[in-house]
Amino acid sequence: MTPAQLFAVLRRRWYVLAGGLCCTGLAFLGLGQSAPVYAAQSDFVFVEPGHPGEGRSLTGTEPQTLIDFTAIVERRVLAGAETAKLASPTASLFGTGIRQGTSISMLDTGGQWLSSFSRPVLSVQVAAPSPEEVKAEMDRVLQQVQAVSGTLQTDAGAQPASLITVERAPEDLIISSFGKTRTGEAKALAVLGLTGFGLSCAAAAGTDALARRGWPRGKPAPTQGGRHRSEAAGTVRITGGGPLWRR
Repeated sequence: MTPAQLFAVLRRRWYVLAGGLCCTGLAFLGLGQSAPVYAAQSDFVFVEPGHPGEGRSLTGTEPQTLIDFTAIVERRVLAGAETAKLASPTASLFGTGIRQGTSISMLDTGGQWLSSFSRPVLSVQVAAPSPEEVKAEMDRVLQQVQAVSGTLQTDAGAQPASLITVERAPEDLIISSFGKTRTGEAKALAVLGLTGFGLSCAAAAGTDALARRGWPRGKPAPTQGGRHRSEAAGTVRITGGGPLWRR
C-alpha cells in the first residue's frame, strides 16, 4: 500500500483512526498518573544475652534454641496481621507487583527445593508511596517485634540481664525508589504514541479491506459520497440491448 492509498483509507475510515487515537490518549493519561513506589528491606537479628551490637556479624553457629525463639516471635507477630506473601524468599514486594504492604518472614538460606532456617533473623520488607511511610512502618514493625520478644521472655521469668535482644541490620535504613523518571517517561510516551498510531492505521486499513471484500462482485464500489460511479455520472444503462437513457 502506497502512502497515497493509505491516506485515502484513513480519510474513508476516519472514525476508526479517531477511536484508536482516543484509546492511545487514555493510555497516555494512565501512564502519566503512575506514582513512584518506595521500598526498603531490613534484617531483624535476634542476639544472645551479653552480645549487644553483634547482630551484624552472625557466624551461622548460633544455637538452635535462639532460632526456635525467632520462629515463635514470627508466629506471634503475624497472628491476625495482614502481611504480603511472597512467591519465594528472594522475591521483593515491588517485583511481585505489590505497591504498598509489609512482608515479615524468617530468613531462608536454603535453595529452590529445600528451605533452611539456620539463622535467627526476620527479614522485613516494606513498600509504600513515600519514604516517610516506609520508615514509619519499618520502625513500627521493629518496635512490635521487640515488644513481643520482651513479653515472651519476661512472662517466662527471664531476668533483664539474660534477655534476647533484637537489632536491625543495617542500622541505617536504605530506602530505594522504583518508578518513572523523566527520561524513562519520555521514552515510554514516544513508544506508546508510535505504537498507538500504527495500530490505529492498521485497524483502519483492516476495516476498509473487510468492507470492500464484503461488496458484491461485479458491482462498482461506492464512492465517498455513497453513490455508484455510473450514477454519479448521471447515466443508467438498461440491459437487454435497449438504448442509453439520460435523466
